[in-house]
This record gives sequence, C-alpha cells and structure tokens, in this order.
Amino acid sequence: MFADQTEDAGAILPTNPDTTIAYRLHQEGGRMINLYDWFMAFTSIIERETVDKPDQKAVQARFIHAVDELQYLG
Repeated sequence: MFADQTEDAGAILPTNPDTTIAYRLHQEGGRMINLYDWFMAFTSIIERETVDKPDQKAVQARFIHAVDELQYLG
C-alpha cells in the first residue's frame, strides 16, 4: 500500500470520473436500483468535491451522461 493512500480502497471519491461514481453506486444498489435514489447518492458524492453547492442542472447533466455511458458499455 502506498504511503499517501489514506482513503479506504472501497470508498467512492468525488475526484473519480462521473462514470466510475455512477457504476460504483449501481453496484452498491443491487439489481433493482431506484433511479431517484441513485441520482441522490450521486449528487451527495459530487457535493463533497466543492465547498459551495453545485448547480443542480449541471449535476443532473453529469449524472445522465454517466448513466448514458454505462448503458453504452452494457
């Protein structure tokens, strides 16, 4: 393990790409995931990266784009 790696290996970090965040949340949610709950979990992680509250429409666009990429990947 690296000396500068202080975060838990299973933690979802806000510095990860949006697709990675969405995928990890989907894995935690199981097979039947509620889209609203998935979005709210995504939003809570994105809010951790900024001091002030991010624009809700921008977060929604990022989430939709990440879900679209996951759907494309299968």
